[in-house]
Amino acid sequence: NGRSNCQPDVKLSVDGPEPSRDCVSVALYPSVSMAGAVPKPTERLIFRTWNAEEDGALAVGLWGERRVTEFIGWPFEAAAVAARLADECQRLKDEGVQYWPVFVRDDVNRDGGFGEHVGAVGLRRYGGDAPSCAGLPTVFEIGFHLRADHWGKGLATEAATSVVTFAFTELRCNAIFAGHN
Repeated sequence: NGRSNCQPDVKLSVDGPEPSRDCVSVALYPSVSMAGAVPKPTERLIFRTWNAEEDGALAVGLWGERRVTEFIGWPFEAAAVAARLADECQRLKDEGVQYWPVFVRDDVNRDGGFGEHVGAVGLRRYGGDAPSCAGLPTVFEIGFHLRADHWGKGLATEAATSVVTFAFTELRCNAIFAGHN
């Protein structure tokens, strides 16, 4: 499929006994492979994984935009954007999750075509110290980076609904943390 750099053709699979309903990770439950799995499409949006070799322009268009990144350390120069893209690809390999690139579903091909790039919405391991997360085996943090021309359209909520559903049903997570900058 041409996406082998960051998206192996692997679906969520379980070998051996069914894991518990706690959050599952490659590190905590090695028989579960999540690499390459993405949240389900919504009415208007579709997800895929990043490809470090092919998605440089998309990454620059997103993380190189001051309005998108002003609260997370802007301005991102080309090297910082490339590093962020590499980090997302590595997170997928290591943890099976990332801030997945999100696209408007192609109106011509509602069965999975990719239209305009909206941004990135996804998960990463939560490493904070929120008391409500204490003692949980694995907690994900949800995050959004949407291109400014897509703000105010309800797309972040729509994408987050799919990501949260994916986290609880496919990854069997029992907690998601949401913060803000």
